Amino acid sequence: MQEKKPENIDDILLEKIINTAYGDASIFVRIEVLWKASKNKKVKAILDEYKETAGAVHNINKNDLPDHVIENVKNETDQFTLRGKTSSKLSLLYTAYTNKKLIPVAALGMLLISIVSFLIFKEPVQHSKYTKADIELAQKQAIESLEIVAKVLQNTELKLDYEISDKVSKQLNKGLSVVNDYVTGG
Repeated sequence: MQEKKPENIDDILLEKIINTAYGDASIFVRIEVLWKASKNKKVKAILDEYKETAGAVHNINKNDLPDHVIENVKNETDQFTLRGKTSSKLSLLYTAYTNKKLIPVAALGMLLISIVSFLIFKEPVQHSKYTKADIELAQKQAIESLEIVAKVLQNTELKLDYEISDKVSKQLNKGLSVVNDYVTGG
């Protein structure tokens, strides 16, 4: 049966209208179509017509259909051939891929499993509890170690001052006087 395309409605918008009517559209597409339907009477009429058809299709009872129709649908959807061989695994993957409700449910399941496993297997953080005596002892030891470092630095400073003033500056003065004598010609 050939569909009759309404005037001034492009194929993309028509597909969005059909998907919205059958409940297969994303929330953004639904909002877009409903907004366009509120602005354009033709879009509203097409949307209402497809919603009515979708409601009738969704209300078809399996028991009301003839057996040959059910058998044909089952044969068409259950068996997919891959290079001449029937593969039920491929049909399962195809069904999982095309079923729009199965993918979000699987993703939500994986998310819930990961959150629950994180909460179960998470190791608790060990919080150390220090007494007041422990804190005072640590503070005393820190002060003592800083005093030792200060003494070492003071001794080093005195030793460097002595070596620089005595040994280095005397040698430096001798060298500078030799250079001065040489430059002045004396």
